[in-house]
Amino acid sequence: MMLSAVNTSPVHIMYLRKKNTWYSVRDGNWTDPNIWSSNGNGRRGHKYPQEGDNVVVSHSVLINDNLFVSSGNVINDLTVTGKLSFSNSGAPSFNVMGNLYAENGTIDLTGGSGLQFNVYSAVTRFGTLLPGTLGQVGFVGSCSQYISKPLSGDFYRIYIFDPKYVYGNIPVTKYVMYDLAGVAVVGSYQVILELGNYDVEFNSAGFTLTGYNPPGVIPALSRKGTGTTVFKGLCTGYSGMDLGNNPVEFRNGLSGGGTINAGLVNFTTNNQSIRGSVATTPTTPVLIGLGLTLTLEGSTAIQGGITGTDAASIFYCSPGSNLTLGGAASEPMVTGQWNLAGFVTYSFTSGSFVIKKPSYDNFNIFNSNCAYVLGTDVTCSTFSFFQSSLDLANYNLTVNGAMSIQAAQLKRTGTGNTIIKGLFSYGGYSQIDLGSSTLELQAGLRTLTNFDNNNWKMGTLLMSTVNQTFSVNNAGNYLNLTGNIEIAPGLTVTNISNITVTGNINGQNASSVFDCQGLTTYQGTQAPMQTGILRCNTASNTFDYALKGNQDVTPGTYRNLTLSGSGIKKLSGNVSVINIYKLSSPATLDNNGFTLTNP
Repeated sequence: MMLSAVNTSPVHIMYLRKKNTWYSVRDGNWTDPNIWSSNGNGRRGHKYPQEGDNVVVSHSVLINDNLFVSSGNVINDLTVTGKLSFSNSGAPSFNVMGNLYAENGTIDLTGGSGLQFNVYSAVTRFGTLLPGTLGQVGFVGSCSQYISKPLSGDFYRIYIFDPKYVYGNIPVTKYVMYDLAGVAVVGSYQVILELGNYDVEFNSAGFTLTGYNPPGVIPALSRKGTGTTVFKGLCTGYSGMDLGNNPVEFRNGLSGGGTINAGLVNFTTNNQSIRGSVATTPTTPVLIGLGLTLTLEGSTAIQGGITGTDAASIFYCSPGSNLTLGGAASEPMVTGQWNLAGFVTYSFTSGSFVIKKPSYDNFNIFNSNCAYVLGTDVTCSTFSFFQSSLDLANYNLTVNGAMSIQAAQLKRTGTGNTIIKGLFSYGGYSQIDLGSSTLELQAGLRTLTNFDNNNWKMGTLLMSTVNQTFSVNNAGNYLNLTGNIEIAPGLTVTNISNITVTGNINGQNASSVFDCQGLTTYQGTQAPMQTGILRCNTASNTFDYALKGNQDVTPGTYRNLTLSGSGIKKLSGNVSVINIYKLSSPATLDNNGFTLTNP
């Protein structure tokens, strides 16, 4: 006899019956079987509504069983023509996966301690809502949902979320459908909240949209119509806002990150702070209210300009903050005060800009198509200068720490001093033209890149304060210096790179030393180190007298000596060459009564 196989594994009750509909027949507790009537299937093994059932509440029904709501059980459609209330001591959730029809009834969340009443469908009709001070309504479907004002009462807390959001996908949109005001907390996560033509006031709000690529393209808060947006409490989150040409008002500050596009960002009512990483678009101006202080504590990129309402408006960039000014060139805080203690970066995309602020902590000009010019003497702790141009004009620049310049043009069309007290790093084919003025380096210089050639022009490069070194990262790099090198008393300046000097190299007294340990191509008209010591024998090096004209040769010992260019190279003392001596025509040698020995 043939035997058939029998599946004896348990089957979930949801697979044994269709969705059931339960109807209340009297007042009572949700778990009391005497208050329910079903369409027939519901009574099979169950005494009250279960997961996936439809429920019609026409009486006063109280959910006081934490085990039901905290276990994550959900119902399908919910119709309330009576009153549905909650009483519990935990923080459970009640989930309506289907449609909510409560326009003719009451939902009372006042007895719930942190209750989350979640709706997942596009149909969410609230009649009378009693939210209490802890109850929260969540619009958490993976579909477009419409947040309409209850016919009576209002929301206290609103939570907006898409639990099925997949990183990289375009988020779903939830729509505000009334002039929203008085809601204590609004939290939005992984969705777009569209405000349309409704005025909104958020007592406290947070908006976060992460994982979309490219980031920041889609805003978490959107307005495609016209209206006002007011944040009465702190606004938090990591997302963006695109409010079109409409204003947004902040009364208690910003914390988080994202880009704001609006007709105006207006800070009013209270002194406020910006924390995190916030940016504005080039069409979004920032206004600080009457007599208020806006404190920057994080990183902010302002591209549409910032100013105050009156002279008492203050923009304070606290220590450790990082401000980037971008967009079309515009003077910050034309009205009011700009107190700066953090990083500031000028990164305007067009126009010309006169730098009028005299003091900076960390000063940067970065990747800018704007032409900058000093309008005052400037002192800063550090200075970073990248892919831009700066005219020092007739003003002094003093950098008390390190300075770096990459692929940039630093020039001076007037007179003035340039003093760099920290390490000076240069690279990216940077161009320096200071006319006849002096550049003073107090801590040396180095190149930043492996393949780098630079041309500098100035009256004098003064090396002061400490011993310094010309250094490069690659033997093919070079520095062309049109101007003189002057070495302070008691200091040694060492060249371990490839430099060409068209001016004179000299010391300020007999203790000044120029130590050639690389290639020095010298085109000065006077003998190098007439005052001080020329040292050319401590390492493998070449010193090349390369002026196209007459030159005096400083006496001493050279590791390698080249006489090139043209004209007469005249000895001013005995010269000894350890390795290679080369005389390149049409240059000629005049011993001048001295000897040049080359074993």
